[in-house]
Amino acid sequence: MIDYVLDSCNHCLKCVKVCPTEAIRIVDNKVVIDDHKCIYCDKCIHTCHKGGLKVDNSHMSLTFDDYDYKVALIPTSVFSDFQSEEEAKVMFKAIEKLGFDEIVDYSDVEGALYLKTIEYTEKESKLKLTSFCPCINHLIKQQYPMLYEDLIPFDYPVEVAAKRVRERLKDKGKVGIYSLCDCVAKKTLAKYPFANPNSQIDHAMSLSHIFPKALKLKNDETTSFHLCQEGIQSVVSDFYHYGQGTRSLVSVSGVDHCIQALELAEFGHLDDIGLLALFACQGGCIGGRYLWSNPFLGRLHIDTMSCYAQTEVASLKEEWYLKEHQLDEEENMSMKEKMRLYNKINEILENLPRYDCGACGYPNCKALALDIFYQKASIHDCRVKKEGNL
Repeated sequence: MIDYVLDSCNHCLKCVKVCPTEAIRIVDNKVVIDDHKCIYCDKCIHTCHKGGLKVDNSHMSLTFDDYDYKVALIPTSVFSDFQSEEEAKVMFKAIEKLGFDEIVDYSDVEGALYLKTIEYTEKESKLKLTSFCPCINHLIKQQYPMLYEDLIPFDYPVEVAAKRVRERLKDKGKVGIYSLCDCVAKKTLAKYPFANPNSQIDHAMSLSHIFPKALKLKNDETTSFHLCQEGIQSVVSDFYHYGQGTRSLVSVSGVDHCIQALELAEFGHLDDIGLLALFACQGGCIGGRYLWSNPFLGRLHIDTMSCYAQTEVASLKEEWYLKEHQLDEEENMSMKEKMRLYNKINEILENLPRYDCGACGYPNCKALALDIFYQKASIHDCRVKKEGNL
């Protein structure tokens, strides 16, 4: 969860205004985040100049003793931080020295799912959406539920990788799987710290959290990995422009751009496209904020690292990656029910000034009206009405 850690807020409203889903309010001088609306894009975290918003990490030192065998899953995007294969091998060994029994690079899973995505799209006659970014999936589910059924029914690569690891190491006793994340959204795919009981991943932590610790352990020792070319290229948004099928593919990166694309898709303006690949991070997963490089140099590094990669992708069982996406009952309302709800909220909105000033701690008057409807707020929370200015 994203938590507010300061004693009070100075009402700069930056986090309130930057949130793409209007999940943030300021109540009693503290930032409050609606977990149901939050898509974990982490825009609020980086716009708070006081560092008041934090995301918890699972801690190795507190959990290692719980397992007989410990595995670290390394996201493919991390290769955008390295200029050579040797540099990557040294860093992987340093991460292993933190106490892991095994380091797993799952680029072969990323590559396999990319190819299966292209194959799946070829069999469809309508627009399909990728489903490999938790942030974008949360966004579609909440804001564009009519498009949710168009998500390709595949599980996340890191979850598929965790299933493979568990099957391979089933004789190793109690296996602890740690996902080293390149962004906040991928932390949600774990039992800790986000309490996702259905995940195959036990713990999630940011790469930026462990990087300084691993850096101190670096020496000339190395460990091997099997980098997959399709996998390493698939974490870059522009790679999706070069699909291997007959249907056109378009990729979009950055939350704001993804919202624009989804609005067009919702009204059928992108129906000529076969696959719409959406990445919350700029440039694709290589833009994850927990990486220590930047997406511009990272794009060059990906081309360099591709030279060391093999072409063989993982062999996956369908039971590992097929996953139907289902809406919650509230999100699956009929159009008639949505219009009834809209009209009730609009009645409340008519009694508000509609200045969208943010003085109440809400992003706009509509957001306040919504919480008034759900009895989470009162019309007296409006500062303009309260002070008799309207």
